[in-house]
Amino acid sequence: MSSFESDAFVVIPPSTKDGVILFAKNSGRPAEEVQEIIHSAASKHPEGSRAQCTYIEIDQVQNTNAVFLSKPAWMWGAEMGANEHGVCIGLTAVKTKLLGDEDKEERLLGHDLLRLALERASSAKGAVEVISTLLDKHGQGGNWQESTEVQTFHSSFLITDRSEAWVCETAGQLWAAKKLEGGIYGITSSLTLDSTFDAVSAKLQEVAQSKSLWQPGDGDINFQKVFKDGGDTSRLSAGIKILEEKSGKPENSEDVRKLCQYLSGSIDLRSMMQLLRDPALVTPNISSSMVCLLAPTNTSLPCFHFVTGTPNPMQSVFKPFAFTSDVKFPKCTISPDYGENDPVVTKPRFQKEVDRCHDLFKNHKTFCKKVEEGDKELMDTMLALENEAVKGVEGVYEGSEFLESDLNGFFNDCVETEIKFYL
Repeated sequence: MSSFESDAFVVIPPSTKDGVILFAKNSGRPAEEVQEIIHSAASKHPEGSRAQCTYIEIDQVQNTNAVFLSKPAWMWGAEMGANEHGVCIGLTAVKTKLLGDEDKEERLLGHDLLRLALERASSAKGAVEVISTLLDKHGQGGNWQESTEVQTFHSSFLITDRSEAWVCETAGQLWAAKKLEGGIYGITSSLTLDSTFDAVSAKLQEVAQSKSLWQPGDGDINFQKVFKDGGDTSRLSAGIKILEEKSGKPENSEDVRKLCQYLSGSIDLRSMMQLLRDPALVTPNISSSMVCLLAPTNTSLPCFHFVTGTPNPMQSVFKPFAFTSDVKFPKCTISPDYGENDPVVTKPRFQKEVDRCHDLFKNHKTFCKKVEEGDKELMDTMLALENEAVKGVEGVYEGSEFLESDLNGFFNDCVETEIKFYL
């Protein structure tokens, strides 16, 4: 399962600086898989229309939100993303005791559920409702990789908006969801929920009992203990420890000085980028990384979504995106479109390989070779570019005047500048 090991974190006030909510994820995927970065505008759809997901079609809704996604180039769904309402979601693959051959049947992938939730929900709670409703109706299943070798998993989702965060975990068509309290939370390639939920599948107890995983005399169902089937939690533990140390959270609540420091909040945008680059969290199969800065609801400040779109956050540059009414989006983060000849479309699937590299990915690969050969100056230059973008965002939050039009091409300009330095 090592190829699919991802980690996602959310930090909620009082642990954050300035009352923001922060989200971060490293996306672990098979080696050499390309993640493309796309923007899809808000749309209206005719009554009776259908939404084509990775493997199946489902009923479309009348209106879909604008979304910003980091996604495996071959599939419709996404590993992580955000929408125009400030909803952010990250997905991790989990093994459960309900995982079996029936999961090879093509249904909705967890990635499809993530994108559908972003397209259809205007809040974190609404996203949980979209995911759970579609899971109840369609189930999840199908190959998680672009290969004739089938890999299947169930899904865990970390979901946040500008005011609250939720975790929603699944085992087959079963699910449980919990609203998170202030502080730090993370998900990884293993179930995390215990016996306290805010919403849960109607058939949870019935299915658990029928599979001989739980009996009424056992007390409340502990979701992870009943359904968990392995999974490494070491990176998750390391990540939470790093964030707690950064926040100043005291080991002993009687330490008043440290407690006051913790309650004042010190985790910021840079903290989350540093977290994703920490050697304790970086694996060889990270395909893309994302950090989201969500403005408090009592302000008119924009949310910013930073993404690398390239492998290995230690050798990648975070670039900011903001939703505006007139987004100027680059083509160089979007993979080639093979239409009806795409091996994910033709059946049997995945019978040939195609080049899914976008221009940013290609040029970054050349850059990585130079860095590995010892070109530290080039890496320093790229990090300096990132720092300028971060300073620009910090300036907005510190009161610098800006126009929405200034943000239309923010992501586009950063990507184009990055590529110029690679050439």
